[in-house]
Amino acid sequence: MVVPLCSICRKNQAMYVCQNCGRVICSNCFEPSVWLCVDCLKRKANIGPQLAVPEIPLLIKPLWIGIILTFAGFALMMLATLTVGLASEEAYIVLPGLIIPLSSEVAFAVITCFFIIVIAIMVLFILKFMK
Repeated sequence: MVVPLCSICRKNQAMYVCQNCGRVICSNCFEPSVWLCVDCLKRKANIGPQLAVPEIPLLIKPLWIGIILTFAGFALMMLATLTVGLASEEAYIVLPGLIIPLSSEVAFAVITCFFIIVIAIMVLFILKFMK
């Protein structure tokens, strides 16, 4: 039986087969920890690690959009309540477990900022999920 020469250096007897390209290679041109020849190992090192971006399942997209629209609805209800409450001198911001008494102008400004942030997040999520 004739032992072939290494496909890379052409000097030594081939003892291994590269898992990537399938060439027969000697022990000098082989990296046993990854079962690759030195050429494939260099190519892999130049490419770097490939990060896989998981695809979002189709049923999750409407769920996220529904959650975002719900927050937008809450923001609209709070904004409408505060616009009516501007006639009075005091307003309350009610959060889970927290009630904050403020002047109506400050409360209106806080809720307006919250409303703008929620709408911006909603637009960003819709743009991301509608690819």
